[in-house]
Formats: sequence, C-alpha cells, structure tokens
Amino acid sequence: MQIKIHKRNADGEMRLAVRTAVREIRIKESFARPRRELVELCFSGQNTSGIIEMPIREFESIAQGVRARMHLVKSVHVIKEEAD
Repeated sequence: MQIKIHKRNADGEMRLAVRTAVREIRIKESFARPRRELVELCFSGQNTSGIIEMPIREFESIAQGVRARMHLVKSVHVIKEEAD
C-alpha cells in the first residue's frame, strides 16, 4: 500500500509518501467500554512503520464501500516486490 501524508506547520507544508505493507490487523476490545472497539492496521516498510487506529464503525464503513465496488474488479494479480 502507499501512504501519503500532508501536514501544515509554521514552515509550510510537509509531504510524505511511503510504500509499505500491512503486517498485522488487530482488534482491540475493552471490557469496561464494549462499544469502543478499535481496529489497528500495523504496517512496516524499509524505513517506515506505524499503526493506523480507527473505530470499528469507521472500519466497517470502509469495508462496506469496498464490497459494493468489488463487482468492478475483473481479475487480481499479486506482484511481490523484491527486497534490495
């Protein structure tokens, strides 16, 4: 996947674009607050790593949007990048 970040600060705008792979998907649940489930997408690349955290409702909304468009995909080819 490719992650693009645009952040404004006092010096102007910072742009960052990195190619990385999702390594793990975790679902965090709390017994004290059962309605506050979180989905964590853990990723790492050659020089970058991080976690994207979102509420379960937001994740389900994204998944529903993808499912609605799956009929547009005719075929899938997996291309793996070679390590340098």
